[in-house]
Amino acid sequence: MVGFIYITTNRLNGKKYIGRKIYDGNHESYLGSSKLLLLDIKRHGAYNFTREIIEECDSYEKLQMRELYWQLHYNVKEDPNFYNLTYATQGFDTSGARFTYSPESLEKIWPDERRDIQRKKWKDPQKNPNNIQAVKENKSERMKLENPSFREEVKLKLSKPFVLEYNDVEYTFNNRAEAINVFGTSAIQVRKSGVKKYNHFKGLRFLRWVNKS
Repeated sequence: MVGFIYITTNRLNGKKYIGRKIYDGNHESYLGSSKLLLLDIKRHGAYNFTREIIEECDSYEKLQMRELYWQLHYNVKEDPNFYNLTYATQGFDTSGARFTYSPESLEKIWPDERRDIQRKKWKDPQKNPNNIQAVKENKSERMKLENPSFREEVKLKLSKPFVLEYNDVEYTFNNRAEAINVFGTSAIQVRKSGVKKYNHFKGLRFLRWVNKS
């Protein structure tokens, strides 16, 4: 056997997570990779979670197929009682971000030579007068001249704690980086204006800012 399909259960609220794991050095204590699950494990302690192995598989291909089977069987994506955000083969990982390509795959899709040509075109102000970086730098310099204190204001805003709500559970973050680590860029979208377009965390919403004591 190369691995197994498991269900991890939060004993405090009954919320579950279905995933797969190969037999390696840390398989005995492994509870899952979902960032929402890991956030609750950190919050409540691993002792409040149990894991049940529901099937063992003798190949990596079968392991992936059976993970999808069990996730579909329990309808994990639509059921709010599960931590799973997508099904196993939908092209997004547990954070809602797209899978990254291996260097070998990326070379086939976007060779280094082609990337270098495109990079030079993008940086060339004659071929690309709307160079994004140049626009950002010009705007930054203008903001510094118009408002010398803007940098401190931006730093304060980026580090200000805030609360997001997802599936009726409140999550407090000390800064933007912490929220991105859990909810990806969706956290920034809802924090700015409540935008739901391209938001892989359906139902995620900004609740309030938290004043530092």
